[in-house]
Amino acid sequence: MSGAVKEPLLTRLAYYRHVNLFALIAGLITLYLVLRSGELVILVSNIVEGDTITIGLGEMEINVLGRSLSIPILDYLVISSKLSYLVASLSLITGSLVKDEELSKGLIGFKLPSMTGLILTVVALILMYLGGSFNPLSNEVSMALTINIGGRIYSIPISYSIKPTLNTYLALTANLMAILGRLAVRGKTNYIRRLRELSTSIFIPI
Repeated sequence: MSGAVKEPLLTRLAYYRHVNLFALIAGLITLYLVLRSGELVILVSNIVEGDTITIGLGEMEINVLGRSLSIPILDYLVISSKLSYLVASLSLITGSLVKDEELSKGLIGFKLPSMTGLILTVVALILMYLGGSFNPLSNEVSMALTINIGGRIYSIPISYSIKPTLNTYLALTANLMAILGRLAVRGKTNYIRRLRELSTSIFIPI
């Protein structure tokens, strides 16, 4: 029977007894990032010294031309993102520890990478709305800042370099581990189902 139905390699690598290690690591890293509320990415101005945009789970600081700006819609986005990541982290941790394969499969979904993809999409749309662009070769974000001075409108081109932090790489690792954990639990569920089908066909209950 073991020769007819083989457990996937990814599943064997992911599981220690009934614990999905990939999903557990993803959940713990994400929970750490949520509780720490540190910066994920820092944009440093290439034109004005001291101008930065700090993006993180729980905070977003914008300093342009020496002034600190607050954009309410971005504040709401940060808060909702933090809550969503908190739910995703707890779901991953719980799903990695439960023994029931179907329940584990439901909890270890693509919530974390889906949420990350949604946030990146919203950021890209905001950048497009501001007339900005991203150059992956130079790792720079460029846009035009419109300023009204004395009734006249001036357009000032600004450019930022993207500076990743340790949290950036932790977030990427968490998303990768979440995807691998999901694939592993799906492989385990399919493996157990095939085993049951095979045992039923030869009248050996498991």
